[in-house]
Amino acid sequence: MYIASVNRRAWDAIGEQVASPYLDQPGYLALFEEFMARLEPGSEVLDAGCGPGIPVARILSHHFVVTGLDFSPEMVKAARRNVPKAEFLVTDMTRMRIQKRFCGVVASYSLLCLPPRKFLSAARNICAALRPGGLCFIALNDGDGGGLVRLGTRVVYSHAYSEVDVRTAFSTLAVLDIRRDIVQTKMFGVERSMSLLLQATAP
Repeated sequence: MYIASVNRRAWDAIGEQVASPYLDQPGYLALFEEFMARLEPGSEVLDAGCGPGIPVARILSHHFVVTGLDFSPEMVKAARRNVPKAEFLVTDMTRMRIQKRFCGVVASYSLLCLPPRKFLSAARNICAALRPGGLCFIALNDGDGGGLVRLGTRVVYSHAYSEVDVRTAFSTLAVLDIRRDIVQTKMFGVERSMSLLLQATAP
C-alpha cells in the first residue's frame, strides 16, 4: 500500500510533464507497429497504465476503440483532454474489474511501477482481459530489482523485470517477439528497455 500511495502522489504531481519517449527506439517502435498492424481497424484496445494519453493512447485512438486506465486521477484528467475520442477510467490495473474483453492490450512502461506481487496480479488481469487470439504489447525496463528513484523533485517506485519474469507472469500467452533498446532521456536517464509482443491462445 505504501508503494501505491507514493507512486500515486508522485504521478498526480508529475501529470502532463511526462510523455512516453520510447517511440523513437527501433525495437519498441517495430513491435508497437506490428501490434497495430495485426489488429483489425475498429478493434477494442485497452491501454493499461495510460498516463496522460500521449502518445500511445492518442495513436491507438486513430485506428481502434480505446479504453485507457490509470490509477492517477490527474493522469486520467490529462488523458481525457489529450485524447477525447477514447474512454478513460481511474482504475488500478492490479484490481481492475472490466467486464468486456479486448482484441488488444498495451502496457507501455506501466508495469514497472509495480513490486513483484502486484506485477503478478496485473499480469493475471491483463491476460484475463484478452479475447482468445488477442494481442498484448508490453514494454518495461529489462533487469532485476527495484526501489525508490527520484524523478526531478518527486520520488517513485520502479522495478525492472527480466525476460524470465515476464514469461512466467504471462505464461498463458504465447511470446511472438522480443526486442531490446538502450534508451537515454533527460527525465529517466539511461534505461535498458524490453518490448514484447504476446498473444492469447485460441480456444
